Amino acid sequence: MSQLDPTIAYVILALVGVVAGFINTVAGGGSMLTVPALMLVGLPANVANATNRVGVLLQSGAATAAFERRGALDRRTALILAPLIVLGSFAGSQLAAVLPNAIFEPILIGTMITVALFLLLRRRSPTEADADSAAHDLKSRPVAVVGLLFAGFYGGFIQAGVGLVLLAVVAGTLNHSLGVANALKSAVVFALNIVALAVFASQGLVDWIPGFVLAIGAVAGSQLGVRLSLEGSQDTIRRIALVMAIVTCVVALLR
Repeated sequence: MSQLDPTIAYVILALVGVVAGFINTVAGGGSMLTVPALMLVGLPANVANATNRVGVLLQSGAATAAFERRGALDRRTALILAPLIVLGSFAGSQLAAVLPNAIFEPILIGTMITVALFLLLRRRSPTEADADSAAHDLKSRPVAVVGLLFAGFYGGFIQAGVGLVLLAVVAGTLNHSLGVANALKSAVVFALNIVALAVFASQGLVDWIPGFVLAIGAVAGSQLGVRLSLEGSQDTIRRIALVMAIVTCVVALLR
C-alpha cells in the first residue's frame, strides 16, 4: 500500500468499488476505475490487475445471482458461451502473469485510456445492433466464436472494458436483447475471472485485503446496477464514469 493512511485507502477503494460494480453491471468498464485506483494506493500495475479480479469475481457472481432471481438469466446460453470465454481467459491471464511489470504497466494504462476514449467518443452503443429480434446460436454466427475467444483473452489479460466487448458480441452479434445480454455478460465475466484469479493467485500476484475491500463496494454497486440494467442502458452515467476513468488512468501514469 502507499503512504496513505490505510483506513483512508480502504475507504477510497470501497467507494470506487460501489461505482465500478454499478457500471460493470449496467454495461461495463468499471475496471477502468478500479485498476488505477489500486495503483494509486500503492500496488504495482501487475498486482493491481490481478487484485482487481477479487472484486470483479464477487461482483459478477452477485449480479448473476440477482439476474437469476429475477428470471433474466438464460442459463443454457451461458453454459454454451462459457467454455470459449474460459479458454481465452486462461491464455490471457497466463500472458499477463509472466510479463514484467515494467512492460505490463504502460500496456495496461495505455489500453485503458484508449478503450475509455473510444467508448466515450463513439456515436453508438455496441448493444444497438441492426438485427432481427431472434437470437442466433454460435453455429450460425462464427464471428461470435472469434469475438468470445477475444473477449476471454482480453478479459484474462486486462479485464478493463471486457463487459462492453461482451455486450457487443452477445447483443450485437447473437442478437439477444439488452436485458438478456447483461445477464449473460455477468455470468461469463464470473466464469472468466474464476480462471484468471486462479492463475494470478498461483503466481502470488493477488493482494487479498485491498481486493476484498474493493469487492465489498463492488457487490453493493452491482445490486443497484441489476435493477437499472433491466430498464435499459444508462449512457449518461457510463460516459461520466469513462471521463473519471481517463482522469484516474492519467493520474496513475504520472504518479
